Amino acid sequence: MELLKQMLKEEWRLHTALFGTFLFIAFPPILAGIALIFSLLLPFLSQYIPASTMALFVHYVFVLFGLSVGSFALSGREALHRRFGQASLLAYISRSLPISVRTIIATFFVKDLLYYTGLWIVPAIAGYFLASLVMGYSSLMTVVLFISIPLSFLTGISLIFLLSTIYTRSHATFYLLLTAAIIALTVSPYTISQLLTYLPAYQFFLTPTIAPVAISLAFAALGVITSIYGMPLTFDARPQEEENQLLPLAGTLRHQYAVIMSKDILDLRRSSGGMAKIIFSYAFPLAIVGILLNLFISFFPELNFFLIFAIFLGVIGTAVYNWLTQYDTTATYAFLPIHIADIVRRKVHTYAILNTISLPILVGAVIVTGQFALFGIGLVTTLSLNAYTMAVTVYLTGLQPHILLYNGKVFLAYMVALAPLLIGCILLSVFIPLALYATTLLLLPAIFLLRRAMVKWEQRVTI
Repeated sequence: MELLKQMLKEEWRLHTALFGTFLFIAFPPILAGIALIFSLLLPFLSQYIPASTMALFVHYVFVLFGLSVGSFALSGREALHRRFGQASLLAYISRSLPISVRTIIATFFVKDLLYYTGLWIVPAIAGYFLASLVMGYSSLMTVVLFISIPLSFLTGISLIFLLSTIYTRSHATFYLLLTAAIIALTVSPYTISQLLTYLPAYQFFLTPTIAPVAISLAFAALGVITSIYGMPLTFDARPQEEENQLLPLAGTLRHQYAVIMSKDILDLRRSSGGMAKIIFSYAFPLAIVGILLNLFISFFPELNFFLIFAIFLGVIGTAVYNWLTQYDTTATYAFLPIHIADIVRRKVHTYAILNTISLPILVGAVIVTGQFALFGIGLVTTLSLNAYTMAVTVYLTGLQPHILLYNGKVFLAYMVALAPLLIGCILLSVFIPLALYATTLLLLPAIFLLRRAMVKWEQRVTI
């Protein structure tokens, strides 16, 4: 308990030290405001979408949040070696104090669960509660949500914790389980929309009983215990030898920043999870988006699955940039004659190379949907939105996108820059699909923002 208490304090101090207490405290109220607006619109939305469907959507949104937080298991060893050891955080104290690494990882899991529940879930439910006071919603529903939504969040954390641990232990087992799951879904007599409703947290929302809670907690226990005892956590003091691939790779790239771009690619390849991180960054968010789109299309048949999928693919791609910057620090380059702007530029260029994975994903989507006539529109939309989203991310967050989005001011600016655009693109995909070719105009603000970003971070960030 003392370790948990200190980890919570540490997390709070880390965030507030990065951008000030006021800006960090502003993040939860912004989330509460978004939830408040959505809750006030429920009577209007329920005319078009059943309340149960909207509730299912909300619960899976928090499953997705849990997946993003729980990805710590995929890079656990790397985090202990690089990020935490470098910062001398509590998660690294097993080397100097008589506390086992498994105890630290278990405590870290609980800390993340509690911390992000307070950061994300409590503000969201508070927004609904405020709306209930105005609209006269049932107060009992607030209590039900305060149980069901955390259970959804816990399910997401536990699932990715378990799957990523299986992957780090045995790639073959992971792919075997993945194949078995796909086959099971294919031969199942139930549709995906029907299977979605079996989420225990959602079942509790529909019928508040002990059974769904017990199932959720049992699944969480299975995932966490398996991960804690299955995750490779040994600290090998021996130097790890790798074949020198830097110069050959740089020669292959033939780019102005070929050497430092090659360093990024090799770092990513040799780190925990390797290039599979890129697949994970796309697979889980796109799977959730695809499933929820399939659900909503049953109520709005005029929605075009392929085009909306292409729109979200263009936004989700920036997750690759997060991986490129997550464990890198500007101090690494302190002894080199490199400007901060050069570091940001090569991150962008490396991202552009790695993000080519979005193309085969888009090809797969058009093959599945059979909407080959729309492939050109989808391709242009994905690439244009990807460039614009990338430019916004770089301008607002620089080399720390995984942290600065918790800055209330930055998060609000991010939402203002992207949310109206996404809504507009979705509406165009329904009414005037050909108009999505106009997204190529987003390349102009993208170029402008990237140029401004180089100037901004060169001035504000010093090595």
